[in-house]
Amino acid sequence: MDGHTEPLIAVIGHPIAGNPSQFAIECALESLQLDYRVTSFDVPPDRLVAALDGLQVLGFHGVLVDDALASDVGQWCDNQNDSGASDSADGQNSSDDRCKPINCLFRDPQSPEKLVGFDAQAAWLIATTQSHFADREMAITDGLWLGARSDLFPDALKSENEMMISTRTPAIESVELANLIVLADRTKKAVPLDATEWPQDDGSTLVLDLTDGHDELTDARDRGYTTISRLTRQTGTIGESLLRWTGQRASATIIREAIEEYLGV
Repeated sequence: MDGHTEPLIAVIGHPIAGNPSQFAIECALESLQLDYRVTSFDVPPDRLVAALDGLQVLGFHGVLVDDALASDVGQWCDNQNDSGASDSADGQNSSDDRCKPINCLFRDPQSPEKLVGFDAQAAWLIATTQSHFADREMAITDGLWLGARSDLFPDALKSENEMMISTRTPAIESVELANLIVLADRTKKAVPLDATEWPQDDGSTLVLDLTDGHDELTDARDRGYTTISRLTRQTGTIGESLLRWTGQRASATIIREAIEEYLGV
């Protein structure tokens, strides 16, 4: 390429301006004392296939994908495989026609000529959520959706009972029944989440924020609910991706603090 031999990592999004991922990855790699080069690209959806083909041919070691492009990357991964199913190590493949989101690409030592797709966010969400309920010797018995359905929610976390669907102003009875509450993106006309009237919780109920906007979970946290914010998800996704690329586990604290520093939080 240009004489450098460091493994190359790409971060792609649209838009890419304001995305803290490159800085967070660089900080994590420095803490691991690994010499990688990280670069970011703004890739509109209509140029995504060409961009991914180029990254694959140019030998990029890994790619981190913004949520907005994850489903399109899943389609690209499907098209790379004769079987029509994306390579994934998180149990997210299914027989339906929808492509599962892919937010991490890595090189498989068994076939290093190809970039392999992995849903790093789903893997982290599954492990974190299952750990939350296992620590309390509980199962996900009743789920509550607030907003539209989201492909970012892993199939492996669907409760035994059908998840209830509500607006962002759920009935108090629905909140009381649920031990997993999922907050999805709201429409422009929808009101922000207001949890000030929710019943007090002992921390056993988990509230998962799958939105791409500002943190709306402050009230829920104040009332004792355990929450997973967008920042926490982003931290976990980068951590799982780094593990795929390097074989080493980076400090979640270092990743999170780098994101907060970049965003001026």
